[in-house]
Amino acid sequence: TFLRELDLGQNTLNGTLPTQVSNLTKLRILDLERNGISGTLPQQIVNLEQLESLNLNKNDLVGNIPEDIDKLTFLRELDLGQNTLNGTLPTQVGNLTNLDNLVFQNNDFSSLIPSELGNLRNIDNIDLGDNEFKGPIPSELASLPQLKCLLLAGNRLTSTIPEEFGMAPKLTDLEVNNNLLSSTIKSDSDICSSEIDRFVVDFNIVCECRSCILGE
Repeated sequence: TFLRELDLGQNTLNGTLPTQVSNLTKLRILDLERNGISGTLPQQIVNLEQLESLNLNKNDLVGNIPEDIDKLTFLRELDLGQNTLNGTLPTQVGNLTNLDNLVFQNNDFSSLIPSELGNLRNIDNIDLGDNEFKGPIPSELASLPQLKCLLLAGNRLTSTIPEEFGMAPKLTDLEVNNNLLSSTIKSDSDICSSEIDRFVVDFNIVCECRSCILGE
C-alpha cells in the first residue's frame, strides 16, 4: 500500500492495535489519539520505517515500549502519553535523533531517565511527567541545544537539580515539582539567573530563588 497518513484520532475505537498495521510500509503519520485502544504496543510497529509521527496519546495501552524503537529513524514526534505503559524507558529512544517532540506523560514508567536522551539534538519538548521515574535528573539533558520545555513533574526523582540547566541555551520551561528532590537552590544559582521563564519546583525542595514560580 502507498498510504502515507492515517488519522483516526478522537473516535471511539477500541480493541488492540492490529499487527497488520506494519504492512503500511509507506506510512509517515499514524494518529490514533483519544480512543480506547488497549493491549500492548505491537512489536511490528518498528517496521514502519518511514514513520515521522506516532501519536497514541490517551488510549489504554499497557506493557513496554519495543526496545528496537530506534528503527524508526525518521520519527519527529513520539507521543504515547496518557496510557498505562510501564517498565523501563528504553535507552534506544536516545537514538531517535530526528525527534522534536517526545511525550510519555501520565504512564507508569518506573525506571531511571536514560542519560541517552541527551543525544536528541533536535528535541524541542520532553514531557515525562506523572510517571514513577526514579533516580537523578540526567545532566546530559541540559546540553540539548534546541530544548525549550522539560516537564518532569510528578515522579520520584531524587538528588539535586543539575546546575547545568542554568546554561541550557534555549530552555524556557523547567517543571520538576512533586518529586523527591532534596537540595536548596540559592538565589545566585545559574538556574535562577538563566533565561528560564517558568521554573516550578514546589512540593519537594526548599528554594531561595524569588524568580522561581511555586505552585502555579
